[in-house]
Amino acid sequence: MKRAVVLAGGGSRGAYQIGVWQALRELGIEYHIVTGTSVGALNGAMMVQGDYDLALHLWQQLVTTDVVKAEIDTTPPDYQDAHWEGEVWGRIMRQALKEGGLDFSPLEELMARYTSEERLRSSPVDFGLVTVTYPSMQSRELRRDQIPEGQLTDFVVASAACFPAFKAKEIGEERYIDGSYQDYMPVNLALSMGAEEVIAVDLKSVGQRRRTRRTAVPVQVIRSHWELGPFLWFEPSLSRRNIRLGYLDALRSFGKLDGGRYALTPGKWTVFLAVAEEAMERLMPLIQLDSALARMGWRRLLQALSMQARHSTPEALLLPAAEEAAALLRLDPLPVYSVGDFLSGLLDAARQQLPEEGLSEQPVQNLELLSTDPLQRLGRVKQLLVKGMQQEDGTAFWKLALVAPRETAAAGFLYLLEQLPAHWEEVLAHD
Repeated sequence: MKRAVVLAGGGSRGAYQIGVWQALRELGIEYHIVTGTSVGALNGAMMVQGDYDLALHLWQQLVTTDVVKAEIDTTPPDYQDAHWEGEVWGRIMRQALKEGGLDFSPLEELMARYTSEERLRSSPVDFGLVTVTYPSMQSRELRRDQIPEGQLTDFVVASAACFPAFKAKEIGEERYIDGSYQDYMPVNLALSMGAEEVIAVDLKSVGQRRRTRRTAVPVQVIRSHWELGPFLWFEPSLSRRNIRLGYLDALRSFGKLDGGRYALTPGKWTVFLAVAEEAMERLMPLIQLDSALARMGWRRLLQALSMQARHSTPEALLLPAAEEAAALLRLDPLPVYSVGDFLSGLLDAARQQLPEEGLSEQPVQNLELLSTDPLQRLGRVKQLLVKGMQQEDGTAFWKLALVAPRETAAAGFLYLLEQLPAHWEEVLAHD
């Protein structure tokens, strides 16, 4: 069976694709076709060559000035600062507009060192890319055998000419720009090249996504649950983080790890569900699932946790709610956690970061939940939730869910953890 790897565009987010490649190598999953757009074409060229170690070395040291001639501070920013992405993008675009597009000759020099036309053409892995003619904006989906001799690496670079941030790439008498203007994740190109199975790595970047044509070919999409950063900010510590995220997501996608946003050792979440069963049975009558308010609140919870109605059971909600709590409490998404360590870490973080005293007397319907600090919102919801449960007021949970569904799901799970039998950590200690 011919398996294709399809790599989306996304600039510096492309480090994530190297992590997916790492997992494919570890799992012994071979591929016969690679298609890519923009940074996906650059990474795809190295995948076709089989140069994983070289690609990893490149991404682990890459900075923005290795890609474009830009006057920016390459010092790693505070990634927790909500404003840093806009500031980076603003500085780059101001220079680009002033100069009519940034000079990306450093990227061309880089690809000349890391790719070889001879090796790309002689590889048993087929290769295709997408670029766009400028100014006609015509899509060019090109297999390597359709590209003239001596121009293959030029077209790889052309696929990544991120206009208007970058200048257009001139090849012969034509000018070309980033293929993401027409198809940022070229699944259809892989299908036209004979793919019978597709692994697509989506970077959730800007660009046009072509609808995948109707086919019986299975398409497995791997994408991050976490933000990967602005697509024109190349920096080693961010790249290493994104490589790790891609690796973990790929292992989850192939069933080697459990979890969604967090990586959990496989097959052990059911142990926790058994431990939590008694507490669930005790709490469920309190929140009155059969009311109109509950139905509205339930829909809000499902929407906030990106869950579909067919998965809408209280038990199915627990893992997404746990991961929501972990994200709000800023648990590190990069380790592989045992279920016991993950839940213990949640409780420890909540005890350290959320207030336990001073429950508000303010009515639930008049919540002050507009703070931009997610921890303040979570702490406030948790206080009001505890108060409602102590008073056996099940409507409090659903009123909170309507106003702050993410925080309510997280707070509800933390409250459930606190109701577990005292020996639960021992049960999960060696999961």
